[in-house]
Amino acid sequence: MISNNQTGTISQTGRDITQQPLPDIIKAVYHTQKPSLSPYYLEAQHLPWPGFENEVRRNFERQNWGTSIISVRRAFPDQFDIVNEMFQCGDELSLSGRFVQQVLHVTTAIGRDLNIPVRFGDFKTVYTPEREKQRLEEERRAGTAQLPQPMSQPEDAETKKSRQGEDPDFAAVNNGDRVRFVGEIKTPWTQIFEKGRSIDSRWRRWIG
Repeated sequence: MISNNQTGTISQTGRDITQQPLPDIIKAVYHTQKPSLSPYYLEAQHLPWPGFENEVRRNFERQNWGTSIISVRRAFPDQFDIVNEMFQCGDELSLSGRFVQQVLHVTTAIGRDLNIPVRFGDFKTVYTPEREKQRLEEERRAGTAQLPQPMSQPEDAETKKSRQGEDPDFAAVNNGDRVRFVGEIKTPWTQIFEKGRSIDSRWRRWIG
């Protein structure tokens, strides 16, 4: 972290930003009471990760951090500075937006500085054979006038699946747009978070 007394700013590297705590969300007085759960369950094996926090700390210290300036902010921000949370959250949509801005957008920039071949996006950015076929078809048709498809046209399988809410909220992809892992956003005030194996089925429902 580099402070510039002449401009009253602080320049931050990826390491500086990673060490900063995330701001608390602003939960609106009026907010959803629906848990936004899907009817699906995670079928994959679900195991605890002992020592997760210690492992994260060790990897943080071992990381060869870059020296690029990722962000510049005011040294003494006032209450109107946009480093402060301003947007009120009352539903999953607003929570997703804040998570993208505060976490995924920032960590993608840090990863690029560290030459880590992973970036975040929504699930539509993930490679699938169907999407690749569609992309090649669009390239083939490039330069020709295409009329918009009528709304009454039957949905293809991918559109129907997405409409039904089966796509994850976020995905991390490599340089070939192959998915590495996915993530879901839930409204925390509509969930009961506990520890222990006894809630395994509840976790599977949340993740599903």
